[in-house]
Amino acid sequence: MSPKPRKNKKDDGAGAAGGGGGGGDADAAGAAGEPSPPADTMNGTLYTRMAEHMTLIKDMPVFKDITTTAALDIGNGGYQKPYNAGDFKLSMTTGLYKCGFNIFMVNFNWSPTPGVPIAEARVDMFMEYYFKEPAVVPFDLVIRVPSLDFDPMTHLTGLQCITPEEVKMAFVKAIVRDKDDTGALDLWKNTR
Repeated sequence: MSPKPRKNKKDDGAGAAGGGGGGGDADAAGAAGEPSPPADTMNGTLYTRMAEHMTLIKDMPVFKDITTTAALDIGNGGYQKPYNAGDFKLSMTTGLYKCGFNIFMVNFNWSPTPGVPIAEARVDMFMEYYFKEPAVVPFDLVIRVPSLDFDPMTHLTGLQCITPEEVKMAFVKAIVRDKDDTGALDLWKNTR
C-alpha cells in the first residue's frame, strides 16, 4: 500500500522563507496592532506564553513605546549604526544590509520553521548563559525581506526574523524574570 500523499500548506505568497507559525506581517495583525497568536500546534503553548510575556513587558512603564523606539546609536550604547532607510535601499541592490535594530520590532510569534519543536529547556539554557544580566542578543538577527521595495519601518512588530527562535525567547524570558528589578529593567531597555 502506498503512503498517503501529504497535504501542502497553502502558500501565502510571502516569499521563499514564507509560511510561518502564524503572526505574519503587521498588515495581518490583530485589532491592537499585535501579530495574531501562531497556528503552530507543536509550539503553540510556548508561543502563547511568549505573547503573554511580550504583553507584560509592553505594559511596564519603562518599556512604553518600545516597539517604535529606534535602535541606540553607537555613541549612546549601540554597537552598530542604526537602521537608515537610504542605506537600506542602496544596500538591498546587493541583497544584504546590516544595521542596529530594535529587537522589539520583531514578530516574536512568527517562526521560520513552523512545526519544528522548540525545546523550552534550551530557551532556559540560553537565558542562563547569555542573559544572566541585561545584555544585547549576542547573535546577528536576520530579518526576512520579501522584496526589494520592502520598507521595514512599515512593519513594526511584524518583522519576520529567520534567526532561530530560542535566543529571542530567552531574551524575552530574561526581561520577565527581572520584572521586579527597576535597575535591571532600565538596563534591559538599553539593550534594544
